[in-house]
Amino acid sequence: MAILALPYDAIPHILPFVYRPLSLYFIVAAFAIYLLQNHGRFSLPKPVIQILFFSVVSVSVGSVVLLYHTGSFVGLKYYVPGLAMGMLSVIVFSQFLSRHKDPDFPKTVLKYVGYAYIPAMFLGTLETLSCYHILPHVFKSVINTIFGGWQEFRPCLTNSEASYASQHMVFAIFVYAYLYKVFHLKKWMYCTIVAAMLLLFTVSTKGYLLIILSVAFYGVFSSIAKGNFQKMVLKSIAVLFVLALICFAMYQVLLLDPGTYFAKRVLEFKSISETIESDSSAFVRLGLPMIALKMFLHNPLLGLGAGGCHVFTLEYIQRFMPFAMNLNDVLYMRKTGNAMSSAIIFQVLANFGVYGFVLFIRPLVVIWKRNKKIVASIRSFALLFSFFIVQVVQSGNWAYMHMWFLFAFFSIKRSESYSSFAGPSKNG
Repeated sequence: MAILALPYDAIPHILPFVYRPLSLYFIVAAFAIYLLQNHGRFSLPKPVIQILFFSVVSVSVGSVVLLYHTGSFVGLKYYVPGLAMGMLSVIVFSQFLSRHKDPDFPKTVLKYVGYAYIPAMFLGTLETLSCYHILPHVFKSVINTIFGGWQEFRPCLTNSEASYASQHMVFAIFVYAYLYKVFHLKKWMYCTIVAAMLLLFTVSTKGYLLIILSVAFYGVFSSIAKGNFQKMVLKSIAVLFVLALICFAMYQVLLLDPGTYFAKRVLEFKSISETIESDSSAFVRLGLPMIALKMFLHNPLLGLGAGGCHVFTLEYIQRFMPFAMNLNDVLYMRKTGNAMSSAIIFQVLANFGVYGFVLFIRPLVVIWKRNKKIVASIRSFALLFSFFIVQVVQSGNWAYMHMWFLFAFFSIKRSESYSSFAGPSKNG
């Protein structure tokens, strides 16, 4: 049920917070069942144990460092709840995957994910047709009312805004592409195309960047594993060129309606620095990571402590980027006293410095070393792993289900659960 609920993040009147995944409720239920069945005993893969070790150390050591910098433990409320939800998710997902002895079971689970996104894509297609006046706009209004979307002229699917919808579609693209590569069924190819088209119509800059970064990482990982760096670079350049042409075509369509937010952003673009200074959304995506990096450079060894990044964000913005103090998102932070999250990788650097970064990266390295030995199917592995790394780099929420699902997917022992993890071998 948690997997089937992955696309639904913002159903109103049900969730306590608009971006908290609905799937988390089923994760908590599953965890309770595992506890009752096994009396608290879990058989966890090595990478999962390592990420749990990171969480324990980051909270214990980070609490002391936070007390040193702030004189209180108030900052823990910005770090511990989200991390706890993430750790709960990775435990449940890893238990679910590793307890089945069928070597094809992980691929079957990805099929569940693929099927889960079909209703969301159907709604997104209705939304898109409605936004472009091919269908009555009432379709868009009804979908927004049911699923909590608030943008009237961009498809939000089953999320609150188009930007989050685009992240879900990037995830769906990689899952469908993987399923097509493994099973060679046209239905997965069609699903990949639909997800890609919906991603384009969200006109989300973040979504476009995610897909481009994922393709770039795919080229890097595949070339490292296969040892054919030059060939993969050329292929990646070709794919990026095609993506650029598609984006350019979309840009031309958007120019027909220069009043759209995306068109304005493109037409008024002069430089990245000027965009950060004038665009609140761009500042959150680019400026906040820069602020977190400043925190790390000032406290490189131990960081600012667990939650210190949130506590000191406004102070650092005032000190190093005072122009941003009157941007809408920063004004909201000042009003509520709750700073928005930077990307997780930058949070780790700002909160815990070098020691936290090493502990956080270690399980990712273990996952890569273990899986790259599957020579016959390394490209299938690299396809999903590339998107997983992009999630780790860009996600600002520790409770983000996609990241922990893929973490568990790659962490399970090959001998137990995925001897045919990435499709048929060279001998079929």
